[in-house]
Amino acid sequence: MWPVLILALHLCLCAGYEGSGQYPYGDDEDFYSRRYKGTPWCAPIKAKHADVRCRTPRGEHYKNVMGTRCKIHCKRGYEVMSPEVVCMANKHWSANYACSEIRCPKLDMPANGGYKWAEDHYLPVHKMWSSGAPTCVDIDPPKIQCPTIKDKWAEPGKLTARVSWDTPEGMDTADGVLTESKDSTKCPTTVFDRAGNRGTCRFSVRVRVRRCSPLFPPDNGYMKCDSDKDNYGASCEFKCTGGFDLQGSAARVCQYGLTWSGTDTTCTPMNINVGVRSAAALLDQFYERGDC
Repeated sequence: MWPVLILALHLCLCAGYEGSGQYPYGDDEDFYSRRYKGTPWCAPIKAKHADVRCRTPRGEHYKNVMGTRCKIHCKRGYEVMSPEVVCMANKHWSANYACSEIRCPKLDMPANGGYKWAEDHYLPVHKMWSSGAPTCVDIDPPKIQCPTIKDKWAEPGKLTARVSWDTPEGMDTADGVLTESKDSTKCPTTVFDRAGNRGTCRFSVRVRVRRCSPLFPPDNGYMKCDSDKDNYGASCEFKCTGGFDLQGSAARVCQYGLTWSGTDTTCTPMNINVGVRSAAALLDQFYERGDC
């Protein structure tokens, strides 16, 4: 009777099952190594984006037996919470071995701009951006609408013209705030935006002169003209030398229709009156004569 009871008690004390956490001899690792030598214990390590190197306690074939130590080396741009894990008696690894992506702080959207991922971006290593916070700077010059004046006719008797135009309107492509130059009525006109970019309006006005056909002094006489001699509004006066009488117009004006007023001017030999009573009256007929 006694031998049977002793055998039953021995069997009860030795009861235990794999991975249950119950050991017949407490934490006797020698017993465990004799009983479970080479038996896979923890789940196999399958880490993405990482290289894993494991070392078992006694060189077992399986790399997940109890007591196995594994070193986790994450690839560039990834990090691991614990670089080394151990397969424990509870069939779990001692720490989380997953490699998580390294992320920099969230970028704030720059004022008047935005951002997008570059095609050739690389993953960070130190959780910080390569440079300071970006800013968007206005580099575009203001756009300015120039007047459409191209040609202007000269004023009568002048080679110049008075030209006026509306103040050129500028438009800024950024915030719409512009500062005009001191005198916006001059050419060129310049405007500035708040970033200091400059927009300039340059334009040319061609002054066109209306001209009559040129006049020439008559034979035995001479001509004196003002302005440019043959431009619209110019006037010419004619006189004859002594001994000749002026025939036609003594003065002519270039008109808007590009024709001269009056008639052609000529100097003809004068008729000498010899029946005068004094020498002074006779000589007076030979002085230069012209219409008043």
